[in-house]
Amino acid sequence: MAADMELGAFVTNNSGQPLNGELTIRFSIYSQNRTDQSQPIENSIWQEEKVIKIKNGILKTSLGDEVPLPNFTTNPADNYYLGIKIGDDQEMVPRRKIPANFWSVNALNALQAQTAISLRGASIGTNAGDIAVLAAGGQFDKNLIPKLTKLGAITTGTWQATRIDSQYLDQTPNFSTLTIDTALPLSSGGTGLKNLAQGDLLYYQTGDKLSALNIGAENQVLTISGGLPSWKNSQVITYTKAGTLLQLIGNTFSLKEGTLVDGRLCTYSATSGLVCNTEPSSGGVETDPVFSAHIANTITATNLTNWNTAYNSRINIASSPLSFVSNTLSIAQANGSTSGYLSSSDWSTFNSKLASSLTSGYLFVGNASNVATAVAMSGDIAINSSGVTSIQANKITEPMLLESTGNPTNGNILTYNSATGGFTWVATAPGTAHPLLSSTHSDTDSSATLAQGDILYYTGTQWTRLSAGTNGQFLKTQGSGANPVWDTASGTTYSAGGTLLQLSGNIFSLKEGTLTSGRVCTYDATNGLVCDTAALLSVMLL
Repeated sequence: MAADMELGAFVTNNSGQPLNGELTIRFSIYSQNRTDQSQPIENSIWQEEKVIKIKNGILKTSLGDEVPLPNFTTNPADNYYLGIKIGDDQEMVPRRKIPANFWSVNALNALQAQTAISLRGASIGTNAGDIAVLAAGGQFDKNLIPKLTKLGAITTGTWQATRIDSQYLDQTPNFSTLTIDTALPLSSGGTGLKNLAQGDLLYYQTGDKLSALNIGAENQVLTISGGLPSWKNSQVITYTKAGTLLQLIGNTFSLKEGTLVDGRLCTYSATSGLVCNTEPSSGGVETDPVFSAHIANTITATNLTNWNTAYNSRINIASSPLSFVSNTLSIAQANGSTSGYLSSSDWSTFNSKLASSLTSGYLFVGNASNVATAVAMSGDIAINSSGVTSIQANKITEPMLLESTGNPTNGNILTYNSATGGFTWVATAPGTAHPLLSSTHSDTDSSATLAQGDILYYTGTQWTRLSAGTNGQFLKTQGSGANPVWDTASGTTYSAGGTLLQLSGNIFSLKEGTLTSGRVCTYDATNGLVCDTAALLSVMLL
């Protein structure tokens, strides 16, 4: 074991006065020096932290009495440096180089060791011929344990483990050749089964393993029985869903509802699904709220109880199957009759009810004599209606908006003319109608006259102006429900968190407690900028 290293130092504050009291000091040993605070701190070879009592600035301690010092090599090329960190201050720079006389500890250990003759120059390490040394707690450091390339026997005997981390393996195990004597349960990433046959299916039922369903027979289908999968013969299986019967016979999949024969019709509704007609083929009908289907290929005249000459049917019911009879176009008569139709021979009667003949571009509208008059689609058209008259989008053209007084020019807007009761084109240029603060706006102070530098603010009832302040003033809010004002910054002090901000005239400074030259201010997220009013520390090694 390496001996302790005695260390002495003289500790003063920033003014060079010796310190008294207890300080928490961390000592670290590195293989490299650090000469600037901006350099990163690398991992140390050894580290020990302790509370040391200092009297009249004298610091004296023994390094290694709490955490044993490491066994240093005696290679002249190896250099070691001591780093010291006091309290919350940063580690001092530069580090102190450990003198060469400390290397004599190894020679002293070898001289006092009873088995020193058997070392034969061997050093600590993991290579062939190296010596493994117990670390703190009487255990081997993991870096001194030889790496294992496979499971099995090593020189010290048969070694077994329940788990080997990948960092101790040089190669990935070949699980394809690994033999497991017992079945792995689901909780261990297995199936819980040891043997399976070709075509078997796996499903979960209960417990910590899967269940196997053996392969079914030829042409069987997979179905669910009692909540579990099973194989069934396809010739006897019928599947139903929401009123629609699906039938599978052999390799033929068909739709079935009731008993069907050739010629039946099937209709679909969102409520009932696909429903097939099972009524007699003669006159059969399936009625649905949105659909009615008639079997027309076998309807005869005797089935058409409502289709006869009394209802002016143009279907020839005397023939079977039915046929249509050609006829001229018929419209309602214009001579006051409520029934019948107007054939080509009655056009003269219809024409006598018109005030004028219909020509291209005209419409028939009623007049005071309750007869139709031809009106051309031009000129002014007035629409009298209690409802809303709409015009198809993007169908209004410029001629539709013209007045007899003239045509609009570029930039005109259409406004209502109370004198004429219509609309008038007015030349109003955007942005020049009136100032922002005018009587035109009901929520502005029309008496205010704006000047350069003024600010607009809302009083709660209207917008008004706040005249520009004088040089150096600042805009100050007076809280909710009050108007902003200009204020003078002289002599005002602001505080935020634990940091005191002071404004004197045009000088903005930071203040915390009573500071003098040489004091240090630090920032943390909780208290902000905090300035130290106590003496600072400085350390000088003896």
